[in-house]
Amino acid sequence: MGDKILIIGHHAPYNLEYFISESFKQIGFSVKFLGIKFNKYIYTINQLSNNKLNLNKIYNKIIIKEVKLFDPDIILIFKGYYIDENVLKIIKSINNRKRIIVHYMNDESDNNNFVNHSLRLAPFVDFIFTTAYNYLPIYYQFGFKAYYLPYACFPPIHNKFSYMEMNNYSYDVIFVGTYRPDREILLNDLLLRLSKIDEKIRIGIFGGGWQKSKYTIVKKVAIPYELIGGSLTKAYNNSKIVLNIHKPSDKIDGTKANMRVFEATGCGSLLLTDYLQGIEEFYNIGKELLTYKNVEDLISNINFLLTNEKTREEIAYRGFERAHREHTYLNRVKYMMSLINF
Repeated sequence: MGDKILIIGHHAPYNLEYFISESFKQIGFSVKFLGIKFNKYIYTINQLSNNKLNLNKIYNKIIIKEVKLFDPDIILIFKGYYIDENVLKIIKSINNRKRIIVHYMNDESDNNNFVNHSLRLAPFVDFIFTTAYNYLPIYYQFGFKAYYLPYACFPPIHNKFSYMEMNNYSYDVIFVGTYRPDREILLNDLLLRLSKIDEKIRIGIFGGGWQKSKYTIVKKVAIPYELIGGSLTKAYNNSKIVLNIHKPSDKIDGTKANMRVFEATGCGSLLLTDYLQGIEEFYNIGKELLTYKNVEDLISNINFLLTNEKTREEIAYRGFERAHREHTYLNRVKYMMSLINF
């Protein structure tokens, strides 16, 4: 049997854990995925119960059991909210052999994750990978082996439809992302201004929570439904322009580019994204994607792209080629393994 890796993370379809797991299979690893199901209803019921269960304790017992049974060479933990430090000490040498423990963290600034979880676990793991470039100096200050590992696309999912598969474009501009007040304000402003320029421009908004919007024009076009996997790919392929809006914490973290940047370009879509410092390290701005800095800039770019089809398609194709050549999860996994020197 070949090298074995146990991947521990959030159990959800087509998430970061899924893409990394599948990519490890592509390089020949025997992969066991231990999906921790973070069910809000279970947590709510547990909080209301008189006999509360220690869910983290239950999860940690399951982890120890899986390590004993699977006996992996590498254990890769995503967002170790639920991991106890003592458990890391135990699983390090189960079955009387040493193994490599890796922690991969994103959204370091959200909910104080960096202090509560990343630094808490850092002394007990061998390698740290993070999507938050700005936190690397702090890891280095404490002497931890930490590396920036950005998001990517997964070509078996994120790909371009052939002309035979394509219908007419369903949208001129599409935004896919969870509701956030800052996104709501920008999209409301955009929709109001575009409606005065050309009411025929077709805008689509998809993502969880958009039913909460207080703006009528946003609610009119928003569909509070998460697009993942094939449905996301289909939506991107059926849109002339994919709009991206980073979270404020992405700037704090130094994320450089969120998942949507790589997924949209990986689908061969024209990506129009807000500028985030460092994004030019991945794509040539103006040739492989376009950026905007404010709503006026955004509208100017949309008008230009909708009236210059050839230019739009050329930029989209160059972004697609770059994504599939350099920014795949297979490439990220190979890079991770080169640093671990496994």
